Amino acid sequence: MLGERYKKSLERDRRLALVSGDANVMLQYFMFLQEENQRFFYIIDLNDEGCVRNIFWVDAKGRHDYEEFSFDTTYITNKYHM
Repeated sequence: MLGERYKKSLERDRRLALVSGDANVMLQYFMFLQEENQRFFYIIDLNDEGCVRNIFWVDAKGRHDYEEFSFDTTYITNKYHM
């Protein structure tokens, strides 16, 4: 099926050239940061083969900034009957 072939091609093109052990070093560093600061958060998404697919992390300052500066984008929804 075309969709599956496209998805695999996209995934192949998005891969970083990681050297063996890079993901482990990053995981160890994230675990260290989380021990130092409970507001540090990370999540690592693996594909079916156990390879890193996505990584997300946010530190205490990022969380604070989000809480401080995020705004409600739904304030005008009634105007458009949403």
